[in-house]
Amino acid sequence: MKILIITLVTLLSFNTLASVSVDKSEVDNVDIIHSVELDKYQSITIYLPNGYSENRKKYPVMYVVDGGKYFFHSIVYPKTLLSESKTPPFIVVGINTDKIKRRNLLGKKAMKFIGNIQNKIVSYVEKNYRSNDMKMHFWWEMAGGFTLELMVTQPKLFGAYFLASYTHFTEGRFETVNNLIESKVPKDMFFYYTLGSVESWDITSHDKLSEIFTQSDKQKLNWQFKLSTSDDHYTTPFGTFNKGLTSYFQDYSPIRLYSLKEFDDFVGIPA
Repeated sequence: MKILIITLVTLLSFNTLASVSVDKSEVDNVDIIHSVELDKYQSITIYLPNGYSENRKKYPVMYVVDGGKYFFHSIVYPKTLLSESKTPPFIVVGINTDKIKRRNLLGKKAMKFIGNIQNKIVSYVEKNYRSNDMKMHFWWEMAGGFTLELMVTQPKLFGAYFLASYTHFTEGRFETVNNLIESKVPKDMFFYYTLGSVESWDITSHDKLSEIFTQSDKQKLNWQFKLSTSDDHYTTPFGTFNKGLTSYFQDYSPIRLYSLKEFDDFVGIPA
């Protein structure tokens, strides 16, 4: 009889849970994920790391264009790396773009979009959330070419750039990037970009950008390129989050000393 009652309760509980459905588009605030309508055209989704509400610390911020597609991926990888002390906790901001309208947004309306990112999105986040000066961003496909324009127009806005399967690298954009690197590229700027080996149409763009990055004696840019033999145009973003963030935070790993001699050599507690 006890077994029957337990089984019945379990089935009832399962059926109750299974009958509950939530339309994500109607959710404004779920635990530590906020959805914010900046205006009728622009919205962002914000993830706050665990422990955010229990302290007064300021956090790095990762801005992710095409938030509807890559927002949750940008959370999963940092959380995994964070559990192994590979990255600090950080806020993630998904910049939501319309699948069709994004072509104009990243092309003809690029300058207007840059203004929106700086004056609406970044400004809103910095006003309403505890963020520090470390700002990173992720872009995929056509947004890659847009990134070059953003980097040149607002070179101090972001300190780290992560690009996957980039397109629309034009001669004009190459020229402006070259001029930036020759003159006033901010110190410690980080640039990580990836391609799948099947994306042969972009190899020329990679070669050109790499040439620009390496030819200047005044270069202060820390850049890395990853050509993946196992990824294609649609899977490169996942490795870009993982490997890119691991590389960017490579000096973040905690100090581990395995003997008293190592402790003494490290100069003990003061060090």
